[in-house]
Amino acid sequence: GVYFKPEYMNKESQGVKYFKLDWRRTWKDVSFGFTSRNDNDNVFSKNFETFASVGMSKKKTYREKVDVEVSFDGYFPPDETGENTTFEFEDKFKISWKLTDKITLYNLGEVSKLQGKEFYKGKIGIEVAL
Repeated sequence: GVYFKPEYMNKESQGVKYFKLDWRRTWKDVSFGFTSRNDNDNVFSKNFETFASVGMSKKKTYREKVDVEVSFDGYFPPDETGENTTFEFEDKFKISWKLTDKITLYNLGEVSKLQGKEFYKGKIGIEVAL
């Protein structure tokens, strides 16, 4: 299939702010296509840069109770000279353990290198289905 995914990020602690639009073609667990990103102070202006992007996503269930999801997205945005020599990425994982039919314990993590900044994020939480 083909998918389109908009995303807004404002990670003030790292100075990373953008609005991006991904449009990609998927084949099995791999996606490839283009990303348009606006990192201007006004992220909703028309100052977008478009560059190649790739990704991979995998999900597996173990013993009908534990779900493991892993995804990778890579981008080739232009540098200051306009050349596509930089590589940026977002690696994400989520491990979920189904405690009951309505309660799930999860661990979520992300390691990223975006706009020249490297950072990580982690969460532990409980999902409750109502």
